[in-house]
Amino acid sequence: MARIDYYKFAVYEPYKFGGECYRTLREAKQAYVKHLQQGHRVGCQVLGCTLKDDSISLTFTLWYSDVQAFGRTELTNIGYAVKTGKYKLS
Repeated sequence: MARIDYYKFAVYEPYKFGGECYRTLREAKQAYVKHLQQGHRVGCQVLGCTLKDDSISLTFTLWYSDVQAFGRTELTNIGYAVKTGKYKLS
């Protein structure tokens, strides 16, 4: 499995181009919750990305607004392909 180098999520209001990026999942989750507490509009997931190919996401962690909690972190389809060796990051 490729290493997750950073985590990001979308920020729609106030709009931030490219969203916000954090080194750890814990930092990203804390920032996400802080945005929600301030009444900002954010995306519905935190994405795990690698610096080898920053156009793809390897993992995602969903935010469930009905219970106000994060779900389990799961692999994306491309993340699964990297893990099984069917796709190589260059």
